[in-house]
Amino acid sequence: MATELSHERNFLLGEIQCLLKDTFSISQDADFIVHEPANLQDVYSYEYKDGPGSNTQNLTFDLKHGSSTLWNTVWRAAQPKVTAKGIFETGAEVEERLIVKRDKNLKSKYLCRTNILEQIIELKKDGEDEDLPAWQWLQNAGRWRYEFRRK
Repeated sequence: MATELSHERNFLLGEIQCLLKDTFSISQDADFIVHEPANLQDVYSYEYKDGPGSNTQNLTFDLKHGSSTLWNTVWRAAQPKVTAKGIFETGAEVEERLIVKRDKNLKSKYLCRTNILEQIIELKKDGEDEDLPAWQWLQNAGRWRYEFRRK
């Protein structure tokens, strides 16, 4: 049993070494030590504002925070998964999976926001609120943004 665990550990370490070398160009301990982590402002902007995220041509892992941060979760989600056939996804399959997930999340956010705006507008219609046109404009802007982002 201990031999199996040792074998599994060695296999996983080899996979991690390949990942670090292929994705981050890290092949030696010194490369890891001097690895430039994700820019804190970029991470903050991505997680709490509407920042673009990491540069796909220069992927960086946020080493200063836990692996469960939104930044690192997105990075991990973009890694190839093992398919039902027991092989890794191709680049095209990863891209398709991420597009489907993004579209699903985008639709969910849109539906939630639309529902909230519809309720606000209904409440505003009942009263004599002067800002009703602003809420209706916001609702239309949300529709335009959703349609634009889907394309």
